[in-house]
Amino acid sequence: MNAVRFLARVVAVLIVAVAPQAMAGPEQQTRRPAGQAGQIGWDGSLPGPAPGEAAVRCEGDRLAAGTAALTLEWKATNGLRLSSIRTPRTVQPLATAGELFAVVLADGRRYAASQLVAQGAPRRSDRAADPRCPRLAGRLPAKRVELDLRSADGLLRVAWRAEVMDQSNYVRQEIVLTPSADCVIREVVWLEGVIPSARGAGSVDGTPLVAGELFFGCEDPHALNEVETSREAVGRWAPTDLKYKQRNVRIWPIEGKRLRPGENEILFVYDRGPHRLDVWRVELRQGDKVVAHDEHHGWTGSSHADNVYRLTLPALDKDVKYELAAELSTDPEFTLPPGQQQVVSHGTVYVAGPGGRVACRLPRSATLGKDQTLTVSLVIGAAAPAQMRRSFLYYLERERAHPYRPFLHYNSWYDTAWKPFALNEANCLEAIRECGQKLVRRHGVVLDALVFDDGWDDPKTLWQFHKGFPKGFAPLAELCKAYDTRLGVWLSPFGGYGEPKKQRQAFGREQGYETNAAGFSMAGPKYYQAFKRSCVEMIRRYGVNHFKFDGIASGMSASGPGSGFLLDTEAMRRLMLELRGEDPTLYVNLTTGSWPSPWWLRYADSIWRQGGDMGRSGKGSRQQQWLTYRDQEVYRNIVRRSPLYPLNALMTQGVAYSRQGMAGDPTFTSAGFRDDVRAFFGAGTSLQELYIQPGRLTDADWAVLAEAARWARTNADVLVDTHWVAGDPGKLEPYGYASWSPRKGILMIRNPDDCPREFTLDLEAALELPAGATRRFDLKSPWVEDKDKPTTPAEAGTPLRIMLHPFEVRVLEALPRP
Repeated sequence: MNAVRFLARVVAVLIVAVAPQAMAGPEQQTRRPAGQAGQIGWDGSLPGPAPGEAAVRCEGDRLAAGTAALTLEWKATNGLRLSSIRTPRTVQPLATAGELFAVVLADGRRYAASQLVAQGAPRRSDRAADPRCPRLAGRLPAKRVELDLRSADGLLRVAWRAEVMDQSNYVRQEIVLTPSADCVIREVVWLEGVIPSARGAGSVDGTPLVAGELFFGCEDPHALNEVETSREAVGRWAPTDLKYKQRNVRIWPIEGKRLRPGENEILFVYDRGPHRLDVWRVELRQGDKVVAHDEHHGWTGSSHADNVYRLTLPALDKDVKYELAAELSTDPEFTLPPGQQQVVSHGTVYVAGPGGRVACRLPRSATLGKDQTLTVSLVIGAAAPAQMRRSFLYYLERERAHPYRPFLHYNSWYDTAWKPFALNEANCLEAIRECGQKLVRRHGVVLDALVFDDGWDDPKTLWQFHKGFPKGFAPLAELCKAYDTRLGVWLSPFGGYGEPKKQRQAFGREQGYETNAAGFSMAGPKYYQAFKRSCVEMIRRYGVNHFKFDGIASGMSASGPGSGFLLDTEAMRRLMLELRGEDPTLYVNLTTGSWPSPWWLRYADSIWRQGGDMGRSGKGSRQQQWLTYRDQEVYRNIVRRSPLYPLNALMTQGVAYSRQGMAGDPTFTSAGFRDDVRAFFGAGTSLQELYIQPGRLTDADWAVLAEAARWARTNADVLVDTHWVAGDPGKLEPYGYASWSPRKGILMIRNPDDCPREFTLDLEAALELPAGATRRFDLKSPWVEDKDKPTTPAEAGTPLRIMLHPFEVRVLEALPRP
């Protein structure tokens, strides 16, 4: 049964599909209550055969859980072992020496699953559906198999369970650890063993592993899901290889016997020196011929990003001597002090050997108190052929804190919040009235919230209103009711930025609030309760349905929690779950301090794309350079670093057309605003931020914005699948976003160059069509101005050449042809 034929069954099971809405008039668009049946969200189309009903089995010491898509088997003799992973196409046995899990203490004691003592027999159980749960998986019933274990010395009790639901392509396992005395847990390790062809699917903490059709990993943004590999040094770099403010090509000889046919990983690892190494391109040469190359920007220093280069060799002559060439520099934004021109960096270049043992580690190095609990989970899932991203998304949309849904909102930052204390009751009420009248009333747009950013609080207190809000947000919340919308608010867990942060911390010290190197510490019990109290009051008193949490842990450009911040980020995760208990419809945007681990979405609805708030890159007007910069940062910081992170859950800085900062640039025009709006909504992210100044928008601007916002909400069941297509905006290559469901495909493509560029479109590749999907389409613009233009026929597998004008943004719907 193919994906298209199976769709109707899966939609009924998932209870979240939405019928397409007409675009004829604004009165036709309504908001569905978030978190309820019928909510706009992932339509449930899992490519491939139906996973079918869930089943668990306990037969003596043999346990099993799964569906037709994936079944795991364990043996509960002498503790607990995972014995096999079965899919319809393969049976993957694990090495007998491998452990299902192990708990390692700081003093070196190690409690492995096979060494624990069972407390009673394994048992089956059912988890009931909770219709109020914001998480889709929580609204579905599940089957479980469970086993209680303890360590021989009595220190550790471990409650293990595996869980599976109908129509799942994955099985989750959890262990709940409870010590009988305080102990420092250094790490918890899942799935130690050999899984052939396993490799990482990202370069930041908390990204999954993949192996053929399998995906798996510890479901935690702090996790280090790794494949142990041998590596051999093939070269070194030194200061003499680097030129200040210039790129230099360094060449190392490499023998064929050190390489292998297929993919070869080249790693650049910093050793010492005050400066990092930046790598732009790596080539393998045979004489004058380039036989393989990988061109992307990576760097290695005290931390690293994208410092692995993959060279694919279809064939290899082991007796030939090759050359490895790399284009090197240092941080392009780094400036040496006057009189110094020497970049100082030392490091080693390695070629990685074949993959070895898998280990899904959760580093902790923190005390777990007597009778306290720690829950750690692992997922193992199966993908349909050539559908890894979409199959992983299917799992993630079930398990994330809330399924994908559009969240359209005005944000005050570049409008009225830019200057200290400029934000006040009067200008906030004006923004609500303007957006309410011109977007909601005039055009029938669903506006989920009006978000008031940094600037509403008195920094000489802790998250209390300044005198510009004598009644708090009460008058604002009341006016929002007239437009069927609600309030959102900015809060900074670590205390904000600049002088206001210093003032908040000074007040906090007087109250005894805990701090760390970044500011306030969410791990501190006193500060945690004070911060939570402020958030709960916002929900209960003012009906706030959105939090923009700005600043946790190590802040900007994080690729992991950073030294000393693990307990802070754990506390932040706990807070987000507790706040959803107050309001299951809550939308949480976790900004600076997050990194693109898909498992942040178990707590937050979106994370920051990283980079500057706004910036400029490439050619054209400042407005066009901003659009290039926005997508350049998505490509470099998310797409390349974490390819399974869904682009539907990003803060990208939204539509920017206001009066302060870069968004207030007087050279920004209505024509550029139209490009901004259509490129942004076509990208499909759920966090639909409008950094606008309502008075700057003309009637025509409001109409453009309204049309795109209504279109995106109507097509949420398609845009949930958004993914990257084509090139690198930073290199002025045509690029875009694409999404697909059996109902239609959507493409947003853009030319960031100042000259015409050809975009070669193959719908099979761009839409990542699964087997059995429709292959013949009609391409058509969704905008009213183009309604009389003819459609363009296109067939999957047959390239279609599209000529894009300079800086052109083109949005196309791919409608299946009967």
